Amino acid sequence: MSINPLAWKALQEEEKRRNTPPSAEYLAAKKAIFKAMQLQFGILKQGVAVWNQWRKANPTVIPSLSGWAYDFGEHHELFEGVDLRGANLSGANMKFAYLCGMDLTGADLRGALLYSAHLEKAIMRRSDLRRADLEHAHLEGADLCGADLGRSRLTGALLTGADLSQANLRYAILESMFLDGVKSAGARFFGARFMHGNGTACIYRRRNIYTWWQFWKW
Repeated sequence: MSINPLAWKALQEEEKRRNTPPSAEYLAAKKAIFKAMQLQFGILKQGVAVWNQWRKANPTVIPSLSGWAYDFGEHHELFEGVDLRGANLSGANMKFAYLCGMDLTGADLRGALLYSAHLEKAIMRRSDLRRADLEHAHLEGADLCGADLGRSRLTGALLTGADLSQANLRYAILESMFLDGVKSAGARFFGARFMHGNGTACIYRRRNIYTWWQFWKW
């Protein structure tokens, strides 16, 4: 049984409004989601090739790995190139994870713990990273075009050569970041904190003219 995340969220909201014991439908959906997550955890731990093959064979299934807590720091698994497009990874604990080149296009990473994670050249276009912890994360060359990083924490993150075009960084914490060569045309920074920023060369493109915005220690 595959549960659509949006349908599951709507069911959760309905149960909250009822203020009554959980319905049979809610309990069945919860049980199905738990089983699906256990199955998907097992497939993912078998490695990139097995996971990507499973995704190709099940293109309509949305991976649900919310709350994923796997100790990458101890096991040092390398998941370079794993396909997690559109996956639900909200609240996942991926501190110190090796996720270089991972395809996270459109993934739900709200509140995810990505402290010091290796996301070099990761594809994170249109990903939802609101309130995610990306302190000291390695995001060199990452594609974050159109990503939502609202209220995320990026203190000390390495973003050299990353693409933040059209990204939302409203109220994000961007202290002591390395921003050399970052592309940020159309990015929104309202309310963001840049104190102690030591990078330069955020690129803004307007009418085919590139403008350099220097980030000094404010």
